[in-house]
Amino acid sequence: EQQDNLDKKRALLELALSLKDSEDTEMATSEMKRIQNEWKKIGHVPRKFSDKIWKQFKDACNHYFDRLNASKNEAQKDELENFELKAACLERLQGFHLSGNRNEDLDAIKGFIAEWKAIGRVPFNKKSINAKFNKILDALFKKLDIERQEAEMMKYGNKIQQITNGENTEHALQRERTFIRRKIDESKSEVRQLENNLQFFSNASEDSPVVKDVIKKINAHKEDLATWKAKLKKLNILKNNLNKEEVEEENDSVDAENDTEA
Repeated sequence: EQQDNLDKKRALLELALSLKDSEDTEMATSEMKRIQNEWKKIGHVPRKFSDKIWKQFKDACNHYFDRLNASKNEAQKDELENFELKAACLERLQGFHLSGNRNEDLDAIKGFIAEWKAIGRVPFNKKSINAKFNKILDALFKKLDIERQEAEMMKYGNKIQQITNGENTEHALQRERTFIRRKIDESKSEVRQLENNLQFFSNASEDSPVVKDVIKKINAHKEDLATWKAKLKKLNILKNNLNKEEVEEENDSVDAENDTEA
């Protein structure tokens, strides 16, 4: 039985060693915690192997979690720096005044959006700065008579650019498409629920405050739905373009190989 336990611990040790330098922290952290719990459940091993295998396993786990903590500390430092950059950008946006030249004003606003998106995450307890930024943008868009959906898509253009310029474009694109699809489903569900609720007031006057409120919410969710669909369409276009580029690169590679063989 002790030999069987030793084999089990050796297998867990191999797994820990394979994970200790992993960059996929979400997967590795979960797996490291799992194998630590598994280790505790396994009984005694032959005495001559006990101390050595435990030290190797503990060192691998400590190595991983030390790296993880160092990475988190570095990320927190970066997020604080990002907050300072966003605070400076927000201050400049607060001091921005429309010139009266619509095209120039739009270009200036797009510049603020691009700068903001490029900065990156801020600490969780500082996230309210994003709402402040968007509130000022919405006020500027309103002054320029820009529809809500058009304004949202203008903001989203920089998100598309971030995905395109990122390191793992395909993964980021898939994650964003999954998120957008979920928002579409949520918006559809909200519209259906509100329309069902409206049936309970079929005998009520259209001037009823309750009926007006429900209709207002339905229209707002329909507007959201249209925006999410427009965003998904942009993502699908990006995906098709990336697939097309991939096929063209593959064809070029095949042609190059054929030329070499010839």
